[in-house]
Amino acid sequence: MAASVSVLSAEAAQSELAADLRDMFRYQPAIRVDGGGTRFGGSGFRIRGLGDNRVLTLVDGIPVAERFSVGSYADSGRDYAELGLVREVEVLRGPASSLYGSRALGGVVAIETLDPEDLLGASGRGGRVLGLFSGDREQLGASAVQAWGWAEGTALLALTRRQGHELDAAGADTVDPQRWHRDAVLFKSHLVAGAGTLRLLADYGQTRRDTEVQTLLGQGRFINTTALAADDAQDAWRVGAEFEQSMPPGRRRVLWRAYATRSWLTQGTDEYRQRADPPVRQQRVFEFSQRVAGFGVDVRQPLNWHGWTQTLGYGIEGAAGILQEGRDALQTDLEDGSQTTVILGESFPRRDFPGTDTLDLGSYATAEVSAPGSAFTFLPGVRYDYYQLNAHSDPRFENGSPNVGVTDLSNDAWTPRLGLLYRLTADLRGFAQYTQGFRAPPAFDVNLGLDLPTVNARALPNPDLDPEYSSALELGLRHRSGHAQIELSVFETHYRDFILSNSFIGVDPDTGTRLFQSRNVERAWIHGIELNWRQHLEVFGAPGWSAELAGAWLRGENRDTDQPLPAVEPAKLVFGVDHRTLRSVLRLRLVAVDRRDGGDDAGTPQFQAPGYAVVDITGEYFPVPRVALRAGLFNAFDRQFWEWGDVYGRAAGDPQIAALAHAGRYVSFGAQFTF
Repeated sequence: MAASVSVLSAEAAQSELAADLRDMFRYQPAIRVDGGGTRFGGSGFRIRGLGDNRVLTLVDGIPVAERFSVGSYADSGRDYAELGLVREVEVLRGPASSLYGSRALGGVVAIETLDPEDLLGASGRGGRVLGLFSGDREQLGASAVQAWGWAEGTALLALTRRQGHELDAAGADTVDPQRWHRDAVLFKSHLVAGAGTLRLLADYGQTRRDTEVQTLLGQGRFINTTALAADDAQDAWRVGAEFEQSMPPGRRRVLWRAYATRSWLTQGTDEYRQRADPPVRQQRVFEFSQRVAGFGVDVRQPLNWHGWTQTLGYGIEGAAGILQEGRDALQTDLEDGSQTTVILGESFPRRDFPGTDTLDLGSYATAEVSAPGSAFTFLPGVRYDYYQLNAHSDPRFENGSPNVGVTDLSNDAWTPRLGLLYRLTADLRGFAQYTQGFRAPPAFDVNLGLDLPTVNARALPNPDLDPEYSSALELGLRHRSGHAQIELSVFETHYRDFILSNSFIGVDPDTGTRLFQSRNVERAWIHGIELNWRQHLEVFGAPGWSAELAGAWLRGENRDTDQPLPAVEPAKLVFGVDHRTLRSVLRLRLVAVDRRDGGDDAGTPQFQAPGYAVVDITGEYFPVPRVALRAGLFNAFDRQFWEWGDVYGRAAGDPQIAALAHAGRYVSFGAQFTF
C-alpha cells in the first residue's frame, strides 16, 4: 500500500501486559487513545494530531459510535472492543476518505476480533484463558475463549471481564476515588452456505463506573460544592453478517455485508452544595444514544491485459443513523425541601442539539496496475460520498434553546487518490501517495445550543458551517529483509475549512457573555516525519537479541492566525531492546517525549506539559508448552508526567491537572493458558 499502515497484534500487546487498547498503543508514536479526565473513559483515537470524530473506528467493519461532550457532567466517550477479544488492529495513518468516506479525515482504526480459526486445533476444538493484574488501577482482568469446528463451519464464544479503581496518578495529593467494571461477550460463526461462506457476528459490552469527584470541590464553578458523586453506565451491541461468494482462484470476489449497532449511555451526577445560601442538592442525568444500520457490497476483480497485471476493486455502501441526546436535572433546597428544574440559570429538561437523522452513501473504485517487467505499481482510486443531516426540534430542545432554529444540510464530495510503489531493490521499496479528504459537519457543531449563565458563557449553533477538505502528500521508503524492517515517511496535509469545535469567538458587547461557536478555519496544515526500525542483532554476533526504534515529529498550524494547532502532539521517540530464548523473553522500553506549550485560549493560559523519559521492563516465561507467565515494571524510575492528549485544552490552573498525571511506578502480572 502506498501509505503508512501499522498492524498491531493483540497477542504481542498482551505479551507486553497491555490491559486495554490504550495500553496497546503506548509505544506507537503519533497514535494514541486520548483520556476523558478522571471520571470518564477514553475519548477516542488520535492519529497524527487529529482525533475525536475525525478518526473512523471500526470493529469487524462496524463503526463505533461518535463522541459528544458538554460541560463537566457529560462525556459519551467512545466504546471499543475488549483487548481480550481482539486479534489485531490495523491503523491507516492520514486522510482515508477515498477509501472509507467522510468520517476518515484523520485516518482509520480497524479492529478485528478473534475468529474461530485462530484457536482451532487438529481436534476441531480450541480455546484460551487469559488473566491480568495491572497495578496502575489495581485492575483485574480475565477472558475465556472457546472455539468449535465441524464439517459445515466453525463457531466461537468469548467472555471478558475487567474491574478496577481510579488511576494512581504520580504526585497527586487528591484523587477521585472510582470503582468500575466492564463485561463483554462475543459470538462468531462461519458457515459454508451454498456457493460461498456466511460469517455471522454478535457482541455486547457494558461498562459501569462509580466516581467520587473530589479534585473539583471548592474550586471555580464548584466553590460551594461539598460532595459530588457520579454513576455512569454505557452499553453497546453490534450484529453483522457477511456473505463471500466462492470463486475459483484468480477470479472475481464478491462480499455482501450488513450490520446494525446501537450505543447508549446514562451518566448521573449527585451534587451537594452545602456552602451555598441556601444549601442545595443538585441531581443531574445525561443521556446519549446512537443507532446505525448499514450495508455494503465489495468486488475485487483480477485482470490481465496484454501482460499488464491489474486488480480492480469497486463497491457501494450506505448507513442510516439516529442521534439522540438529553439532559435533565432537579435541585432540592435542603432547608425547606422546595424543588426546581431551573439550575444555575439552565432550564431542564433540555437538549443541547436536536434529535438528528443521518444518511451516508458512498461508492468507490480502486485499481492496482503494473506493466510487464516494470518496477512501478500504480494505485489510483476515487470515491463519491453523499451525506445528509436532518434535525428534528421538539419542546425539550426549545426549552433549553428557545431562540435557536434547527438546520438540515446535505453535502457531497469526490475524493481522488493516486499512489505509486517503486521497487528499488529486492528488499527496498519506495512509495508515494497523494490523496484528498472530506468530512461533513457533524450534528454537534451545526445545531448546538448551550447557555451557561453562571459562567457567563454561551455556545452558538452554526448553520453555515462548511465541510472540511484536505489534500495530503506522503513519501516514504520501506526495507524488508530477514534481519531488519525499516519504514521512513514524510507527509504534509493541508486542510481547508478546518472545523474548530466550540471555539471562542468574542464577547457580547451588550451582556459581556463569552461566546463560543464551531467555526471554519480557512487554512490549516499538519506535517511531520515518522520512523519505524526493527533490527535483529544476530547478524552482529548477538543471537536472541533485537532492537527497535520508533519516532514521530509533528507540527500543526492554523494558517489564518499563524498559531499552532493545540491538539497536535509533541515529538515522541521509543527505543526498545528484546532478548529471546526458547523459554523466555525480556523486553526494555525507553519512551521520551518533548515538552508542549498549551498556549492561550480566550485570555486563559493553558497547561504546559513538560517533557519526560520513562523506562518499562517486561518479561515472559514459558514453563511448559501452551502456558505463558508474564510480569512487568512500568515507569521504573517513578517519574511524574502527562500524556498530551489527556491535558491539552485545560487551563494552567485546572484543579484536576495533578490527578491527570500518568501512574507512578507500578507492576503488572499476567498468565495465559491455551488449549
